[in-house]
Amino acid sequence: MAKVLLVDDDPDFREMGTEVLSAAGHEVVTAASGKEGFEAALRETPDAAVIDLMMETVDAGAVLCRKLKNDDRTKSIPLLMLTAVTEATGFKFGIDTEGERDWILADEYVDKPIPFPELVKRVGNLLGNAARS
Repeated sequence: MAKVLLVDDDPDFREMGTEVLSAAGHEVVTAASGKEGFEAALRETPDAAVIDLMMETVDAGAVLCRKLKNDDRTKSIPLLMLTAVTEATGFKFGIDTEGERDWILADEYVDKPIPFPELVKRVGNLLGNAARS
């Protein structure tokens, strides 16, 4: 069973995400902010993390990804970035370019809303890719 850290300021998303990831056999640890997410990552040593971009600030998830990837204790955790920024602003956002990948430091990116079966699939892919590394 993999331990997945789910960091999102939306309590409904955390609840539903926890239910579907748990049903898929994962242990889920949740946090509601970037600060809580970093503390949970240090405390829980998750196998993967799902992180919302816009939480207490519009870039809180990107800041969290950067902190996780730049800390020796957490740098190997594969990260999936979720965001509704494209839906909310109309601006395309992603990790397609080198500049975007350098800024976000997530291993994968998905637009919200994401169907929960797709979330389970993406987390599984993330865990599989980490196991092959």
